[in-house]
Amino acid sequence: MGLVEEGRLRTGTAGTFPRAQAARAHEPGETDRTTGKPALPVE
Repeated sequence: MGLVEEGRLRTGTAGTFPRAQAARAHEPGETDRTTGKPALPVE
């Protein structure tokens, strides 16, 4: 069984951003103020 299935590893997103705000979506990661990755939906 994997770490995710065992509940020992959790993934998260820092938020979902429209493609027009892609640059803004990466700002929290550049300042180490995030606990997840930004999600940019594919259209």
